Amino acid sequence: MDRNEPNLERVSPKDSVTRPSARTRSILLLVSDLRIYQDFAEWVMSSSESKGESILHVLFNGAISLASEESPTTSEVLSIADVRDCDNEIEMTKRTLDALSRMEKFDKVFFDPLSPLSEMFSEDSAPAYMLKELVPFLDHRGSLGYFCLTLDSHDNVTVAQCKDSTDVCIQVTKQDGSLLVQALSAKGIYTKDFFLPRVCKNWPAIEGRARLPSGLHPTMKTAVGIE
Repeated sequence: MDRNEPNLERVSPKDSVTRPSARTRSILLLVSDLRIYQDFAEWVMSSSESKGESILHVLFNGAISLASEESPTTSEVLSIADVRDCDNEIEMTKRTLDALSRMEKFDKVFFDPLSPLSEMFSEDSAPAYMLKELVPFLDHRGSLGYFCLTLDSHDNVTVAQCKDSTDVCIQVTKQDGSLLVQALSAKGIYTKDFFLPRVCKNWPAIEGRARLPSGLHPTMKTAVGIE
């Protein structure tokens, strides 16, 4: 093989199921409703209970809540103090990294939605800047990070930059009472059926308890850390 030729690893549907989680360190959800991100977080937590994984919630704006008596895996909440006092996304990112560096390593880290930061700093690129700095830190720590942007809140350049910074990007939108789930990008995964849109009819929580969605590609479940 030519030394300059890229070494693309083609992953089959069969063997890809057990492999993405080993290298995935960041998940980006593009959602039409923040409740979707809340439900997704509850799924991840319920899946993590049997594994004994630790979860950290990095609190920026309180748009989601992971506190629950039924979810003992929520180990700690890191509240980034005086967020409104930050002058820009650079200061905000530094404050977040400093706070995370003083903490122990967590298996999974959920960040509050990043879209409100664009309005806060009057700079649409704020989420992209934060992801560019936070993802390498999580990669070094060996933590799996979860991030969220709301659709129609950013220009195409910002969304593209955020996708490029994360390992897996999934779009979830409401459709006729169900949710349409589609992987938009995933590093190291090349199977066509992985990127096909899927309709999830059992997305809402059942009797107060979140249930894993049916119909998702098994590789997607593994890649996003729910199996």
